[in-house]
Amino acid sequence: SGDGTQHVLWRLTHGQLEGYRTKLFMLMIGTNNGGCAESVEGTKRIVALMRKTHPEAKVLLLPIFPMGEKPGTKARQHRAEASARYRAEIVDGETVLWHDFNARLLEPDGTLAKEMAPDYLHPAPKGYEIWADEVLPFFRRFCGK
Repeated sequence: SGDGTQHVLWRLTHGQLEGYRTKLFMLMIGTNNGGCAESVEGTKRIVALMRKTHPEAKVLLLPIFPMGEKPGTKARQHRAEASARYRAEIVDGETVLWHDFNARLLEPDGTLAKEMAPDYLHPAPKGYEIWADEVLPFFRRFCGK
């Protein structure tokens, strides 16, 4: 098992953000939750808590990574549905931003190659390089780095 929204919420409500002056949060969560609704509701609560404790900070919300080698599976559909709901229900374009680069992780036919994610979920070095390339402009813009 991995980190779910409930684990992140527990850490945030038990002081993990105390003492930080955060300019940008990057959040990708939900793949380990039991269903789409649970992922979305938990992510809404996480973002709301981040906004409450750090109202000056931006939140960069990323979609859940695709899971499984082939497109069209239940696992892929769950993650795509949750991600679509994140964008529709949480992102406001001003304080909560959205950036989807999942297409760069996939082959043209939607296949997730082993060189990108050897277990068909967690990135390999090439996947991490793409992730870093995609989010670095946000860190430069909001953090000046």
